[in-house]
Amino acid sequence: MRFLLLGPLAIACEGRELPVGGPRRRALLSLLLLNPNTVVPTERIIDAVWDESPPATARTQVQIQISGLRQLFRRFDGEPVQISTVPGGYITRVDPDDIDCAIFERRVHEAFALISRDRLIEANTELRGRCGCGAGARWAESTPASPAWKGSASRSCG
Repeated sequence: MRFLLLGPLAIACEGRELPVGGPRRRALLSLLLLNPNTVVPTERIIDAVWDESPPATARTQVQIQISGLRQLFRRFDGEPVQISTVPGGYITRVDPDDIDCAIFERRVHEAFALISRDRLIEANTELRGRCGCGAGARWAESTPASPAWKGSASRSCG
């Protein structure tokens, strides 16, 4: 299972794109994948999904969306990706090599390391050829402009 965040959110599994769901589920999954193997507080999820006006049922709605994601992962890939409930939030256990932006970030760091050693042709190859993960700011379709998203977008995703 591959997660594509460098653009409209997509999940690729065995050569096909899986149905992620509606905007709330897409926003939730994006936030979790931008913070792989890290606890994401429920309040941060609520802020990201509803911005400044969450409904009174926001916590319940988050739980429903988490349940839907778990079912999706079980159905299509035997649940190699696990979303665990932990005190105060959720953690998504996923291999960062399955997330395009984590791969891209790692390769950019590798390219800068090559540049610092004057290995410019190799750095160029790293950035242009090997990244191959759809580079570009393709956030527009699935990310609200809330402060919670802006903080996630400016941080590492790997």
